[in-house]
Amino acid sequence: MINNDEIIRLAKIRYKNDKYCDACEKSGRLFYLDKDNQVNHSYCTCFLKITKTEKYPILLNSSRIPKAAWKFNFSEYKNTGCNPAEIDNNNKSLEKIKTLSKSISEFISNGSNIFIQGQQGTGKTIIACLMARYAMLQGFQCAYVQFQSLMELFFNKNDESSDWIDYIRYCKFLVLDDVDKFKTDSNYQEVLFDRIIRPRVQNQLSNCYVSLIPFNQISSMIGFSNQGLIEEKCEVVTFVGMNSRKNNNV
Repeated sequence: MINNDEIIRLAKIRYKNDKYCDACEKSGRLFYLDKDNQVNHSYCTCFLKITKTEKYPILLNSSRIPKAAWKFNFSEYKNTGCNPAEIDNNNKSLEKIKTLSKSISEFISNGSNIFIQGQQGTGKTIIACLMARYAMLQGFQCAYVQFQSLMELFFNKNDESSDWIDYIRYCKFLVLDDVDKFKTDSNYQEVLFDRIIRPRVQNQLSNCYVSLIPFNQISSMIGFSNQGLIEEKCEVVTFVGMNSRKNNNV
């Protein structure tokens, strides 16, 4: 970061653009003299903000997040709790995710993960997708996929699905939905975890796991070794209450 007193003004800047601010003389760049006394530049805050905004629709389309979650905001969440204790639990869980979302760059930089658990229709998926949207607003590549769909894609590859699998494998933030809906009789469990989840964890790429089954019981579905993978740098939040999908919580 350069200080204001280090910024120099150039008499003629060829690429003025009215969408940028006056601080950078509408160039999107702040010019300064480097240690070799050469003119150099950094990007102005206005340039970075506009770039992220313009990139967001592309990232959103690429993520395959359900369209029902594209415009959902925290203020629209309908608390599904059936009693004061459940309502309080959901409020605390929502505030936790709000806090993580507002510092999503740090969350992703640290390779952190989150496990969202709860009954059907309590808003788990749409809240997970909202976290991903916060990440995309910061310019991070994100992906959404249901666990069973990922398995079917992985073991029935074609050119298109291979590109999508690579995107899932290397994106900065992955929403892995219905992680509990795993075919326990499948012979491919370990392969899928070894080829997709394990590399993501080892490369400190952030994951958001969504499950009906509580975290402390998920090993019955995916095995203890795979639960150990999910536990890496992972926070657990719980949503409880009635199924309110008629209110658009997913």
